Amino acid sequence: MNTLKTEIRDFIIRNYCFNQSALLSDDTSLMESGLVDSTGVLELVSFLEETYCLAVAAEDLVPENLDSVNSLVSFVFKKVGTAAPHNPNGVDPDVDRSTQSDQVSDPAVI
Repeated sequence: MNTLKTEIRDFIIRNYCFNQSALLSDDTSLMESGLVDSTGVLELVSFLEETYCLAVAAEDLVPENLDSVNSLVSFVFKKVGTAAPHNPNGVDPDVDRSTQSDQVSDPAVI
């Protein structure tokens, strides 16, 4: 889970904290602190959908899912389920995607 948390945390720090990690704890409210506004929420959702191959529905757009690093990590796990390692299209939280190629491999091989 640390890799997943690190990826989400790094995205937020890069895009909303101007690379100042001291501005963000894992429980910091992104909206109450003013780090993320409504446009930022859309960017964050886009990041989650693209990075973790999940769909965020309108009913998922609530602070309980998207308001802190910890809530985002829990939300991703809830969306992909605990069966992710058994799901070839699921998220393996222990995989460091930063070292993987951006090219899509043959899905039949996965």
